[in-house]
Amino acid sequence: MNPEIIEQLVLARGIESDYIDAWGNQTSINQESKEKILAAMGYPMNSEQDLIDTINGEAETHWLTVTEPVIIARDGQKTLFSFKLPIDYANDELTLNIQQAGKTIAGFSFTPVETELVAAVEIRDVEIQQYSLEIDLELDLGYYDFELIEADVEEPLGVGRLIVSPNKCYKQEELKQGKKMWGPSVQLYCVKSKHNWGIGDFTDLKYLIDKVADR
Repeated sequence: MNPEIIEQLVLARGIESDYIDAWGNQTSINQESKEKILAAMGYPMNSEQDLIDTINGEAETHWLTVTEPVIIARDGQKTLFSFKLPIDYANDELTLNIQQAGKTIAGFSFTPVETELVAAVEIRDVEIQQYSLEIDLELDLGYYDFELIEADVEEPLGVGRLIVSPNKCYKQEELKQGKKMWGPSVQLYCVKSKHNWGIGDFTDLKYLIDKVADR
């Protein structure tokens, strides 16, 4: 299998090619291991042409999907939405609706050509343009839905999930004051018990919390 194709694919899928181990040594992942990981993810690793066809199919699906399935918004920061639309929509007025519990709580109208053009490709003889739209949302932390619609068209062009999250993890007041605290550091995926499937789960975590709290 072509190493360049494998390397590009693992990079695209967020698989690390090297890491620093527990002893501080730089460790590289061999190609055989990368291929096994990709095979576990459903890629056909027994034929280079089949793999290329799968990658090309995924790329086409990506460009033909108008909205991202999930957008992460940081509390207090502007949120960047991305849309991939045929060039025919460039001058149309579109509306982005934010919804929660089936009700629209915010709406933003825009024309794609007036936003930032990020990229463009040709798919099946149609030019697909990717736009980005930055919006200053004032939403509570939590989960929302969004839809991109065109006037007088019942079916939305695209839908997705919006998650408004904190900017940072919770920090105990003692640590904010510069004080020291102690406690166990547990890698849950390393926990093994008679009840899990070889990797720690939340039942194991609760058990650990109870046992540590007792001490």
